[in-house]
Amino acid sequence: YQGQLSASWELDFWGKYRNNYTMLSDVLLNTVVSHEALRLSVASQTAQSYFALLALDMQLATSKRTLRTREDAFGIYTSRYRQGDITELDWQRARAEVETARAQVHSSTVAVDSAEASLAVLLGRSPRDIMSAVMPRGGDISKLPAPPVLPAGLPSELLERRPDVRAAERRLAAQVAAVGIAKAMLFPKFYINGSLGLDSVKANRFFRREAFLGSIGPSFSWPVFQGGNLVANMKAEESKMHEAALAYELAVQTAYAETRNAYSAYTQEYHRYQSLQGAVKAATDAVNISQDLYKNGLADFNNVLDAQRSLLTLEESLTISRGNITLNLIALYKALGGGIAP
Repeated sequence: YQGQLSASWELDFWGKYRNNYTMLSDVLLNTVVSHEALRLSVASQTAQSYFALLALDMQLATSKRTLRTREDAFGIYTSRYRQGDITELDWQRARAEVETARAQVHSSTVAVDSAEASLAVLLGRSPRDIMSAVMPRGGDISKLPAPPVLPAGLPSELLERRPDVRAAERRLAAQVAAVGIAKAMLFPKFYINGSLGLDSVKANRFFRREAFLGSIGPSFSWPVFQGGNLVANMKAEESKMHEAALAYELAVQTAYAETRNAYSAYTQEYHRYQSLQGAVKAATDAVNISQDLYKNGLADFNNVLDAQRSLLTLEESLTISRGNITLNLIALYKALGGGIAP
């Protein structure tokens, strides 16, 4: 009758198990941070798609307002044409302006429908919703709070929150630990072995003292004949470590480049929007003046058309600029890892 329990402990002199624990921990953190990066990407895409839709709504509203203005003006020109106050050439030009404005309304409507369908797909809506449902809006983009005025310089510590930079850092740390594991395999392994057991010829003596057996002692092993394979494995892990270091450096450089581009795009678009506001006000005054001069016979109808075209172009540019400010701000939030800390 025999029974035995044995155990062996390897002494971690060279840090193989410590590095293995560190490597697995970094691999886990890399997975968690990569998931966070994916969530940030989806959130920023959704936000940009939504605010792009609001900007297109604003463009459509501008096109409809322009069409109403052109139609009202065309009604006046038609009356004056019937009375013989203006030529048929002026009347046809006014009619062309109305049709041009109507065509712009159709184009803006198509753009809004396309943006709604894209946002519905991004949100995982059903085919029925994609085909027929109208995406809910939270409000007009022009009624949103004014975009924040960013400071002249942003601290570089903000980039440490970027999930892709943190993931690249964890991959590098895991590979450094993998090199430590490969180096530890070159050295001998030391063990402490122990066993406890019972051995008896008769069953009734099985649990007596004389049946007790036990041993404890050290041992070691050294794979001297696998040295070439172990050295090659260590060099391979070192090559992977250098690759991970370059990937981390590239992630940091990319983060700085994206932040610089997003910051520049936001600040310059913000100043451009302010300039366009002044231009739209001046163009509106020019339209009113040209219409008054034309009604009084002091200006040609071409001056009125030119002023109206300039106003329409500037209003469209102003609408696009307001949407770009929000989109660039979202891009900056993403570049900084999710936002700007207060």
